[in-house]
Amino acid sequence: MDTINIRHGYETKEFDYKGPMSWDDSNKEERCKLVKDVLAMANTNGGIIVFGVSENENKTYNWEGLSPDQLKTFDTTKINQFLQKYSEPPINTYFKIQNENEKFFGILQIPQFKSTPHLCKSEFPNILRKAALYIRSDNNESIEIVSTKDFSELIEKAIRNRSNQLVSMFSSILKHGITSLPTEPEDRYLKDIERLRADFDNVNPYKNRNRSYREIIIYPSQYVERRYQIKELTELAQQISVEYRGWPMLFCNKFDTNLVKAVKKGIRSVIISREDDLFGAGIQFWELEESGLIYIIEELWEDRYCDLKGIEEKYISYEIIAYSAIECLLLLNQFFEKFENIEQEVSLQFALKGVKDKFLKTSSNLGFSRMTRFSSSENDIEYNASKSIANWRILPIDNASEIAEYILQRMNFFNPSIENVKYLMSNLINRKV
Repeated sequence: MDTINIRHGYETKEFDYKGPMSWDDSNKEERCKLVKDVLAMANTNGGIIVFGVSENENKTYNWEGLSPDQLKTFDTTKINQFLQKYSEPPINTYFKIQNENEKFFGILQIPQFKSTPHLCKSEFPNILRKAALYIRSDNNESIEIVSTKDFSELIEKAIRNRSNQLVSMFSSILKHGITSLPTEPEDRYLKDIERLRADFDNVNPYKNRNRSYREIIIYPSQYVERRYQIKELTELAQQISVEYRGWPMLFCNKFDTNLVKAVKKGIRSVIISREDDLFGAGIQFWELEESGLIYIIEELWEDRYCDLKGIEEKYISYEIIAYSAIECLLLLNQFFEKFENIEQEVSLQFALKGVKDKFLKTSSNLGFSRMTRFSSSENDIEYNASKSIANWRILPIDNASEIAEYILQRMNFFNPSIENVKYLMSNLINRKV
């Protein structure tokens, strides 16, 4: 397991903090609380638990680390032997020690279940119940499944984990024959992306103006032509249409079905705002395809604002770079939340197009002096990466800050403060924007 950035100051379904403790017989109650978290994470998306970080009442954290005596009590074998007393089938976790400025923290990595969810097989008063199934809730808590909805989702995940690869293989054979399997996934997706770009160009009424755009492309490494049905895509669109700062990255209003249309390979939305609209003229175009391809392109809000206010010198917002990067990661993780194989890689392209000579502007004192000017010498800036779903999922702010740092450096801002970027992202997640 690679070194990870543990100083996030927030918890997720897949990331949790535990205060300093020892792994010995003197605190069986604390260890059983941990068993509950491990079972819940394994039955959800897998995850990481960091030992040596305690939480204050105001939701801030103390980075104490583990003492030398505490460190001696931790061992992967000892942890797994204790877990196996309570888990059926057994869970095999991995434990390591990480040095952070001469303070030592324990890192426990929990894999997602492969085909059978983990059942609690032994009782511990007021903490663990025999025969219970635990999952992580949307509030980042470990809870027992009590609703048929949660139970159905867990069973569906188990079925997908077990059968998806076989289904995909046989589907390919049935459709193409053994000797004519599909072309390389990258080629298939690239053809679809070029088609979508052409479609966007055809419907964009503002293409002859000096406008900048944000383009986001996401797709899994394995190409399956009919991975999702139209109904599933519609439900996913509504699920990932989350508003953090006034307008979601992918807008889908379940009360206005006219905004989303079924097309040949999936569902599509084109929203065109006119000059007299509240936020000025602009366009957002997106399509979710049955293969799992996500394509989003929209005019930058900064251009719309400048046109609306009659500002001639166009700019790119430092804060919006940070916000849109974390929104993109949250959208990716929500879309693939129930994906059958979290080890499968997903490619992400986050691009700003038409930004040459537009300067970087901040509305706060977090990024840099307002008197300092940075601008891009290139027309297009494109961040590209391919990582496993598990990797994208576990540390969204770290991954999003990697995107923001790449964009900022291509704006010739060579040493941006990543801590400030992460602060902005954390505020967005916590609805403080």
